[in-house]
Amino acid sequence: MHACIHSAGYHGERWRQRHFSYFKSLGIPGPEPNLLWGNIREYHSTHHHKVIEKWLEKYGDTFGFYDGDVPFVVTLDLDFLEYVLVRNFQNFTDRGDELLTEQKHPLLRNSIVYAAGTQWRNIRRCVASGFTPAKLKQMLTDMNRGADIYLDIAGEHADSGREANVYELYRKLSMDYVGRAAFGVDCSFQRGPDNVLATTTKVILQSVMTGPLHFLCQSTSALGIFATPLYWIHMILGAYAAITMTKETARGDRSQKKKSRKYEEESSETEYGTSANGKGPANVPKSRVLTKDEVLLNASTLFVAGHDTLSTSLSYVTYLLAKHQDIQNRVRKEINDATSSTEELDYETVTRKLPYLSQVVSEALRLYAPVLTFAPENEGSYHKVAYQAFGLGPRNCLGQRMGYVALNLTLARLVQQFHLELGPSQGEEPLDIDCRAVVSEPAVGPWIVFRRT
Repeated sequence: MHACIHSAGYHGERWRQRHFSYFKSLGIPGPEPNLLWGNIREYHSTHHHKVIEKWLEKYGDTFGFYDGDVPFVVTLDLDFLEYVLVRNFQNFTDRGDELLTEQKHPLLRNSIVYAAGTQWRNIRRCVASGFTPAKLKQMLTDMNRGADIYLDIAGEHADSGREANVYELYRKLSMDYVGRAAFGVDCSFQRGPDNVLATTTKVILQSVMTGPLHFLCQSTSALGIFATPLYWIHMILGAYAAITMTKETARGDRSQKKKSRKYEEESSETEYGTSANGKGPANVPKSRVLTKDEVLLNASTLFVAGHDTLSTSLSYVTYLLAKHQDIQNRVRKEINDATSSTEELDYETVTRKLPYLSQVVSEALRLYAPVLTFAPENEGSYHKVAYQAFGLGPRNCLGQRMGYVALNLTLARLVQQFHLELGPSQGEEPLDIDCRAVVSEPAVGPWIVFRRT
């Protein structure tokens, strides 16, 4: 018996050594992995981007590490990134195994974030039909309603002289945008108390890639089907905030049936099973049809992703505009010039007639870190692959177009009505960045003072 245990231990150790020698066999440098959990402990020892920066400094522009026992390559080679993400995408369609507890879940694996192969293509094709220019023009009215409330709140701060934590304000505004414009939820998240959607959204990203079961599942992927019981245990014991979010989305879907039906009747574009003229079923391929669970899950995914990234992006750009008064003044002049004849920020103006504001947004949305200089004119001087605020290639962010519309509309209306200054609590120090899973956010603030123009 003792000999069998010793033999099993010996062969198990040799097997893990071979598994963790993958990068060495290819001549790729990187941190030495632990035979049980790879580099996952160090990877999660602090914010991921700080660990990656440390490894880049130590091992160079291209290195490999093990998230548990899953191998990952990090590279700053922009030509290679373009090769993988764009030119040779057909061989790199699926995401890596970074969230196995979700990717193995019978429901969550149907999210557009985790779906693979043909299923991902079907979901992507179907969901993308909701982000056409015609749909965004329809959303603009609801976005303006949310912006009206936000500007009223900013005005209250301006009249009282109080500084405002704009990240908290933007979190509620972005929920209004995504809820009203994208899902037809007829309520104000900005003025009302937090509801279940708001509180659940806060929890989701905080719970991603955390907990002992996540570490255990990530460290045993090489076991294949023998690791299945671990996923069952996690499915039973794990608290999936995304499941709660999906249930709330279903409840909201039932309460919004009449409004959604009216919204669809007004649409002039082919969508799901409706023809372009609205008189009969379109010739929609059967592969495009999503199940009810897929629709609800991906609706909640888009709600969370849109709310979180939009509020963070607005905070970064607002901070930079408040810090760089000359750029803020130039943006304001461009907006006033663009609206001098129409006095209206319509879809055409927001998307085509504010090039400098768009440059400001693009500069702020580069992989954000406290930078020494803020120069929107840099946009044309760097390799295009270096800018991946919304990802790159066919698997980029679905809501990119809506994100730019929401950012430009909000910032244009804000700068048009208010001068932005850094508040006393913010000072002149660089904006500290926190990180949850793979998403950044301001650690504190930014604190902004609004003054009416």
